[in-house]
Order: sequence, then structure tokens, then C-alpha cells
Amino acid sequence: MVAMRRAEKRCEDKAELEAFLKRIQHMQIAINTGDAPYVLPINFTYSNNSLLVHSAPVGRKIELLKKSPVVGWTVNEQIAIRQHETDPNRTGTYYNSVIGTAKATFIDDETEKTRHLNTLLEKYTKHKDATFPSEMLSKLVVIRFDIIEMDFKIARQN
Repeated sequence: MVAMRRAEKRCEDKAELEAFLKRIQHMQIAINTGDAPYVLPINFTYSNNSLLVHSAPVGRKIELLKKSPVVGWTVNEQIAIRQHETDPNRTGTYYNSVIGTAKATFIDDETEKTRHLNTLLEKYTKHKDATFPSEMLSKLVVIRFDIIEMDFKIARQN
């Protein structure tokens, strides 16, 4: 865990963290380019302290991850804006957020790819147990981001 300025907002409830990561729809990853971060939104699934994504096998994201597999990542949701009745300086936001780092590993095994694609379909569409032809599986990559560290922060409504 890294030092957090507003430590009172840290949430260490693992069940709440896992439920949030399974519910949230997308994450942003920041990949090292050497000059500046390359940040992109991406759909994902969460399982066993890993974030899983799929992608075309070519492109800037793939090239950068092969050179520099450690990424920064975040997921967040805004719950509500807190408006103060008389003092605009006391305006704020209620939210849930997770920030962390992770290391990318490319998954080549067709069984693993199929399992991930099914968890993705179930998360976003509720389809289950689909089969995928080998030809299709060979045209995509699955990337597992093994979480190195993460912090879950919540600003709750009272």
C-alpha cells in the first residue's frame, strides 16, 4: 500500500473491493512510452487479483506493453456531487475509486482465452459458455494484468 493523503477514505473491505471491480464497466490503463504515459480506456474482467482484457494482436498498446509491461491503472465511479447550501468552497464529490499498478502477461492458451472471453460476455451481455473457433482465437490476444498494488478509496455520503 502506498501512502494516501486522505487515509480516512481508504477502504480495506476485500468483499466490497471485489464487488466494485466486478461491477464497474471499464478501466483506464497508463502505459509507459518512454516520453509520456499512453492512457486508454478498456473493458475488463476481474478475477484472482488480476485484470483481464482482450485486444487485437497488433497496435500501439501491444507494442508498448511488450516493451514495458508494468502499467498504472484506475477504475472509478462518481456517486453524487456534494453541494453546500451557502459555501461553494465546500462543494465535493462522493465516489469510489481504485488506483494501482499491474504487470501484463500475454495469454496464448486457447482454453484461457475462451474462459476470459466468456467472463467478459457474461459481465457485459449475460451470455454464458460460448464456444469460439480456433481461427477467431488466433486473431486476438488476452492480456492478464497481475496486480502489484492497489488502493481502494471511498468518499461516502453521510
